[in-house]
Amino acid sequence: PSLTAIDNIFGSIIRGRFSSKYFDDNVVKITGKITEATIALWQKVMARMLPTPAKFHYLFNIRDLSRVFQGMLRVPREEMKNDLYLLKLWKHECERVFCDKLITLEDKEWFGEAILDVVSENLGGRAAAKSIEETSYFVNFLKEPLLDAEGGIIDERPKSYELAPSVTAVREKSEEFTN
Repeated sequence: PSLTAIDNIFGSIIRGRFSSKYFDDNVVKITGKITEATIALWQKVMARMLPTPAKFHYLFNIRDLSRVFQGMLRVPREEMKNDLYLLKLWKHECERVFCDKLITLEDKEWFGEAILDVVSENLGGRAAAKSIEETSYFVNFLKEPLLDAEGGIIDERPKSYELAPSVTAVREKSEEFTN
Protein backbone atom coordinates (compact mmCIF):
# COMPACT_ATOMS: atom_id res chain seq x y z
CA PRO A 1 0.00 0.00 0.00
CA SER A 2 1.01 3.61 -0.46
CA LEU A 3 2.37 5.65 2.43
CA THR A 4 -0.86 7.64 2.46
CA ALA A 5 -2.90 4.46 2.80
CA ILE A 6 -0.63 3.22 5.60
CA ASP A 7 -0.99 6.56 7.37
CA ASN A 8 -4.77 6.44 6.93
CA ILE A 9 -5.03 2.92 8.36
CA PHE A 10 -2.71 3.15 11.35
CA GLY A 11 -3.17 6.88 11.89
CA SER A 12 -6.92 6.61 12.25
CA ILE A 13 -6.57 3.75 14.75
CA ILE A 14 -4.03 5.61 16.88
CA ARG A 15 -5.85 8.95 16.70
CA GLY A 16 -9.08 7.21 17.70
CA ARG A 17 -7.45 5.50 20.67
CA PHE A 18 -5.66 8.62 21.93
CA SER A 19 -8.41 11.16 21.20
CA SER A 20 -9.17 14.41 22.99
CA LYS A 21 -12.14 12.68 24.61
CA TYR A 22 -9.72 10.85 26.93
CA PHE A 23 -6.42 12.74 26.79
CA ASP A 24 -5.03 16.26 27.10
CA ASP A 25 -3.95 18.36 24.12
CA ASN A 26 -0.25 17.44 24.41
CA VAL A 27 -0.98 13.72 24.03
CA VAL A 28 -3.37 14.36 21.13
CA LYS A 29 -0.79 16.59 19.41
CA ILE A 30 1.93 13.91 19.61
CA THR A 31 -0.54 11.22 18.52
CA GLY A 32 -1.16 13.10 15.30
CA LYS A 33 2.54 12.77 14.44
CA ILE A 34 3.22 9.23 15.68
CA THR A 35 2.19 7.48 12.46
CA GLU A 36 4.35 9.73 10.31
CA ALA A 37 7.32 9.24 12.66
CA THR A 38 6.87 5.47 12.70
CA ILE A 39 6.75 5.32 8.91
CA ALA A 40 9.87 7.52 8.70
CA LEU A 41 11.74 5.23 11.09
CA TRP A 42 10.53 2.12 9.25
CA GLN A 43 11.79 3.56 5.95
CA LYS A 44 15.19 4.39 7.48
CA VAL A 45 15.51 0.90 8.88
CA MET A 46 14.51 -0.75 5.58
CA ALA A 47 16.99 1.40 3.63
CA ARG A 48 19.92 0.82 5.99
CA MET A 49 19.39 -2.66 7.43
CA LEU A 50 19.39 -4.80 4.32
CA PRO A 51 19.55 -8.58 4.48
CA THR A 52 22.92 -10.27 3.95
CA PRO A 53 23.94 -13.92 4.34
CA ALA A 54 24.88 -13.22 7.97
CA LYS A 55 21.80 -11.05 8.54
CA PHE A 56 19.24 -12.85 6.41
CA HIS A 57 16.46 -12.02 8.89
CA TYR A 58 16.84 -8.26 8.35
CA LEU A 59 13.52 -8.08 6.56
CA PHE A 60 11.16 -5.30 7.57
CA ASN A 61 7.64 -5.05 6.21
CA ILE A 62 4.21 -3.65 7.00
CA ARG A 63 3.70 -6.30 9.69
CA ASP A 64 6.44 -4.60 11.67
CA LEU A 65 4.51 -1.35 11.52
CA SER A 66 1.37 -3.08 12.71
CA ARG A 67 3.28 -4.59 15.66
CA VAL A 68 4.44 -1.14 16.78
CA PHE A 69 0.87 0.16 16.79
CA GLN A 70 -0.51 -3.03 18.29
CA GLY A 71 1.89 -2.67 21.21
CA MET A 72 0.88 0.94 21.71
CA LEU A 73 -2.76 -0.09 21.95
CA ARG A 74 -2.00 -2.53 24.79
CA VAL A 75 -1.56 0.24 27.37
CA PRO A 76 -4.79 0.92 29.26
CA ARG A 77 -6.01 4.50 28.87
CA GLU A 78 -5.72 5.15 32.59
CA GLU A 79 -1.99 4.30 32.49
CA MET A 80 -1.28 6.92 29.80
CA LYS A 81 -0.26 9.83 31.99
CA ASN A 82 1.10 12.42 29.55
CA ASP A 83 2.87 13.02 26.23
CA LEU A 84 6.25 11.90 27.62
CA TYR A 85 4.71 8.57 28.62
CA LEU A 86 3.38 8.22 25.06
CA LEU A 87 6.81 8.98 23.58
CA LYS A 88 8.46 6.42 25.86
CA LEU A 89 5.86 3.85 24.88
CA TRP A 90 6.39 4.56 21.18
CA LYS A 91 10.17 4.29 21.52
CA HIS A 92 9.87 1.04 23.48
CA GLU A 93 7.60 -0.49 20.85
CA CYS A 94 9.90 0.58 18.00
CA GLU A 95 12.87 -0.93 19.83
CA ARG A 96 10.92 -4.10 20.52
CA VAL A 97 9.90 -4.51 16.90
CA PHE A 98 12.86 -3.16 14.93
CA CYS A 99 15.91 -3.14 17.19
CA ASP A 100 15.34 -6.60 18.66
CA LYS A 101 15.99 -8.08 15.20
CA LEU A 102 19.39 -6.42 14.98
CA ILE A 103 22.35 -8.59 15.92
CA THR A 104 25.42 -6.34 15.98
CA LEU A 105 26.25 -3.60 18.44
CA GLU A 106 26.98 -1.29 15.50
CA ASP A 107 23.48 -1.85 14.06
CA LYS A 108 21.85 -1.30 17.46
CA GLU A 109 23.82 1.93 17.99
CA TRP A 110 22.77 3.14 14.54
CA PHE A 111 19.15 2.39 15.40
CA GLY A 112 19.44 4.31 18.68
CA GLU A 113 20.66 7.36 16.80
CA ALA A 114 18.05 6.93 14.06
CA ILE A 115 15.15 6.84 16.49
CA LEU A 116 16.38 9.99 18.26
CA ASP A 117 16.74 11.71 14.87
CA VAL A 118 13.17 10.75 13.96
CA VAL A 119 11.90 12.09 17.28
CA SER A 120 13.79 15.34 16.71
CA GLU A 121 12.45 15.71 13.19
CA ASN A 122 8.86 14.60 13.77
CA LEU A 123 7.86 14.55 17.41
CA GLY A 124 9.01 17.66 19.19
CA GLY A 125 12.63 18.53 18.48
CA ARG A 126 15.79 17.89 20.45
CA ALA A 127 14.06 18.40 23.80
CA ALA A 128 11.72 15.49 23.08
CA ALA A 129 14.64 13.33 21.91
CA LYS A 130 16.62 14.19 25.04
CA SER A 131 13.67 13.27 27.27
CA ILE A 132 13.52 9.69 25.92
CA GLU A 133 17.22 8.91 25.56
CA GLU A 134 17.12 6.63 28.57
CA THR A 135 15.73 3.15 27.93
CA SER A 136 12.19 2.51 29.17
CA TYR A 137 10.62 -0.89 29.70
CA PHE A 138 6.95 -1.73 29.34
CA VAL A 139 5.81 -5.04 30.77
CA ASN A 140 2.53 -6.71 31.69
CA PHE A 141 3.40 -8.62 34.85
CA LEU A 142 4.12 -6.05 37.59
CA LYS A 143 0.64 -5.86 39.12
CA GLU A 144 0.06 -7.57 42.45
CA PRO A 145 -2.74 -10.17 42.70
CA LEU A 146 -6.26 -8.75 43.04
CA LEU A 147 -7.93 -9.72 46.30
CA ASP A 148 -11.57 -9.53 47.37
CA ALA A 149 -12.73 -8.06 50.70
CA GLU A 150 -12.11 -11.36 52.49
CA GLY A 151 -8.59 -11.79 51.12
CA GLY A 152 -9.47 -14.34 48.45
CA ILE A 153 -7.68 -14.11 45.15
CA ILE A 154 -9.79 -12.69 42.33
CA ASP A 155 -7.00 -12.54 39.77
CA GLU A 156 -3.63 -14.06 40.57
CA ARG A 157 -1.82 -12.47 37.63
CA PRO A 158 -3.63 -9.30 36.46
CA LYS A 159 -2.12 -8.10 33.20
CA SER A 160 -1.66 -4.40 32.62
CA TYR A 161 0.88 -3.21 30.07
CA GLU A 162 2.68 -0.43 31.91
CA LEU A 163 5.95 1.43 32.28
CA ALA A 164 8.27 -0.38 34.64
CA PRO A 165 9.87 1.85 37.28
CA SER A 166 13.29 0.31 36.59
CA VAL A 167 15.01 -2.71 35.16
CA THR A 168 15.67 -3.76 38.77
CA ALA A 169 11.92 -3.91 39.44
CA VAL A 170 11.45 -6.07 36.34
CA ARG A 171 14.28 -8.36 37.41
CA GLU A 172 12.94 -8.71 40.96
CA LYS A 173 9.41 -9.50 39.75
CA SER A 174 10.78 -12.03 37.25
CA GLU A 175 12.76 -13.74 40.00
CA GLU A 176 9.58 -13.94 42.11
CA PHE A 177 8.02 -16.08 39.39
CA THR A 178 10.91 -18.55 39.42
CA ASN A 179 10.68 -19.11 43.19
